[in-house]
Amino acid sequence: MGAVEDKVKKYLVVIKKENKKINAFLSLNPDALADAWAVDRKKKKGKLAGLVVGVKSNICVTGLETNCGSKTLAGWRAPYDATVVKRLRAEDAVIMGMLNMDEFACGSGGVHGAFGPAQNPVVPGRVPGGSSSGPAAAVAAGMCDVALGSDTGGSVRNPASHCGLVGLRPTYGLVSRYGLIDLAMSFDVVGPVGKDVESVRRVLEVISGEDERDTQTMREENKASPLPKQVRQALAAPGRSQLRTSAQLSGTRLSSEKGKKLKIGVVRVPGVDTKISALMDESLGIGYKDELKSSFLRSCEFVDIELKHVDLGVQTYYLILYAEFFSGTRKFDGRRFGKVIEESCGEEVLRRILGGSEVTLAEHAGQWYRKALGVRELIRQEFVKAFENVDVLVMPTVPALPWKVGEKMSVQDEYAYDVLTVLASLAGVPAVSVPMGAIEDSDRDGAMVPVGMQVIGPWGSDSEVLKIAGAVSL
Repeated sequence: MGAVEDKVKKYLVVIKKENKKINAFLSLNPDALADAWAVDRKKKKGKLAGLVVGVKSNICVTGLETNCGSKTLAGWRAPYDATVVKRLRAEDAVIMGMLNMDEFACGSGGVHGAFGPAQNPVVPGRVPGGSSSGPAAAVAAGMCDVALGSDTGGSVRNPASHCGLVGLRPTYGLVSRYGLIDLAMSFDVVGPVGKDVESVRRVLEVISGEDERDTQTMREENKASPLPKQVRQALAAPGRSQLRTSAQLSGTRLSSEKGKKLKIGVVRVPGVDTKISALMDESLGIGYKDELKSSFLRSCEFVDIELKHVDLGVQTYYLILYAEFFSGTRKFDGRRFGKVIEESCGEEVLRRILGGSEVTLAEHAGQWYRKALGVRELIRQEFVKAFENVDVLVMPTVPALPWKVGEKMSVQDEYAYDVLTVLASLAGVPAVSVPMGAIEDSDRDGAMVPVGMQVIGPWGSDSEVLKIAGAVSL
């Protein structure tokens, strides 16, 4: 038996033992062992040879049920591979199966799926985060090496925070969405979840790049120049950035400042749990003497940054999301595939359909959607301005500790939970959540709960963001 086949068999044992409790996988790839066997026998193996990957159930995998966590698409099997899946297979990754999620990616907790909520393996009884609940739960439970999720307003980063993992929202346009059943076309991206920054980086390297089937993807000729020497030295990671475009780099410190420390902007947002803010400061060594900091943190300068339009983020995001979601769901009419969505979906999905209908109707009077797009541009420009003075921004991933499965959460409170993650989504910039420790939840049961910190960079700076995130989280 080869090493890859042996690894897949071990994961199957874990899944058989734990999945009834965790509910991470909705279905398994019946060809996983055969695929592993084939990889083992290859003489020249790909970059990801033997990497075992779970896939969120809104990303198409040939022959597997791609149901978006909804009864609307129950039983529907994808007739083709999404571009990201095709690229993983081309580099000899093994697809393990399809993962649980909030129905049609609607939710922040992982509790709105039609096939039952996924559980948090790290803190039993807590929500794993959503909407990529299954991807985070599967990786945290040791059921696969990495997983692919989708991030609309925090759907990869939020679960990564709750489960003590690394989750990346790539720059909008870096990764093809072909084969992603996306329902908010100006927000949705495919992003990896892993146990460490390196595994996420390896997957991103393979799945990113131009795709003729997705016109939003970046073109090869626009790829960017190297990082300045002093930044590479600070990160102890010489090399080139392969992701940013020259036009987007103008005015950013990562391309223009020389001979200075890496400058990190610390975003302070009102209403964040004081314990979470304190843990972030501790993780960054803020207030500590230099001898108590890592060599990387000693090479950084930290400055507080205020984003003036933070309080408009959630409202702006959901207005745009509602309109795009309503438009995106019109294809689920029961004629071509699946059932009529309004007759088969859950409460949260129906709420967004009805809300989107109202926003769209109001658009005839020039209200809501167009105004929200204007505010979105204000937020994007605020990020552009911030990156003229700092190299990256850091802020907590979530404003509060995750609630318990079954705990009552109002719609307003669940939407407000996205306050810190929707900002990068609105701006279209890369953001990665990395673990920064755990906090005792004395208000509930005293459990130690993982908490993540976001590292956010200029448009197209995904490589640098991952390098900095890896150094900060050491």
